[in-house]
Amino acid sequence: MRSYAFDIILRDDVVRRKLVHGSDWPIFCVPTRRIGWLRALRLLFGEKNWMRRDALAKQRLGFDDAYWHRGATLLRLPTKGSGERGQ
Repeated sequence: MRSYAFDIILRDDVVRRKLVHGSDWPIFCVPTRRIGWLRALRLLFGEKNWMRRDALAKQRLGFDDAYWHRGATLLRLPTKGSGERGQ
């Protein structure tokens, strides 16, 4: 994905509401243009765990809290406060 696409996609509220973590829009872990070159380099070389680096990059891009939970909603998984027990 080209870094310019982050600005276009994240600016569109309709698209943002449809993004699901880990499925429909894989994100390159170091979005340099939007977060800045220096921050991107620190993220790339400072965080060795690629999963944490991916999450940090998405947080810095401005993904909202709903993005992280939308998959569970789509799969109709019980929430912590629902009284149902997960496996």
